[in-house]
Amino acid sequence: ETAITQAPSAFSRNLTETIAFQSSESPSTFICTLDGTGESCVSPYTTPTLTEGAHNFSVAARDAAGNEDSTPAAAAWVSDFTAPAISSVAVQSIGVDRATITWNTNEDARSQMVYGTTSEYGSSVSSDELKKSHSFTLTGLSPGVAYHFSARASDRAGNESASADKTFKTLKDLIPPANVAEFIAVAGDGQVALHWSSPVDEDFAYVGVALPTFCPFFFTCTFMITRCYPCPCCKSSLIWELAHISRSLCYYTHG
Repeated sequence: ETAITQAPSAFSRNLTETIAFQSSESPSTFICTLDGTGESCVSPYTTPTLTEGAHNFSVAARDAAGNEDSTPAAAAWVSDFTAPAISSVAVQSIGVDRATITWNTNEDARSQMVYGTTSEYGSSVSSDELKKSHSFTLTGLSPGVAYHFSARASDRAGNESASADKTFKTLKDLIPPANVAEFIAVAGDGQVALHWSSPVDEDFAYVGVALPTFCPFFFTCTFMITRCYPCPCCKSSLIWELAHISRSLCYYTHG
């Protein structure tokens, strides 16, 4: 009985393949047949330079009495030396913090998208699904920023291709976050304690707290604004030390 112990991958980009085999009887000689052409061979067997396309190989052992294995061991594979062709690269559905990029390949391929704020990229997303139509939605992007990207593809044999560097720009963020909730101010001796619940918007940056620096009765106030960033010290509260506390204070918050 003849057995193959090392065979090519089902899809390969190797110009030659090495195949190993053995026999259940010793001593034995072998007959190798590649794409219909047979010859005496030994293990391991290295093919001549292959052409692109499907290939079939079989090997039969022959014992000292000349009896040849009637059920040769066989292997089949596809030699592929050509990378996928990428086409129709398009940027769709650009938003404040995201963008969807699509493209096609001329054969089933795995996909990858590299992107970043320079042509060095730095970030990537990928999929091992073999298909001809590809799409990625990039999220977590910064508003109003230009991004570089390149579409990548690799086929079953591992041949890789990449599109040229392209760019898109996210939209500016023109929608303010929600206001704070449960805002209270408690006056104390030389200080005012402010408490609130911050909005839950994903792009929330800070709470601004304004104290009037000049506010005569019946006149418009002028304000001194403190930006209270969402750090542990003042994410939802602030104690404001006042050198001269007024009997009448007004407060407001904004996103």
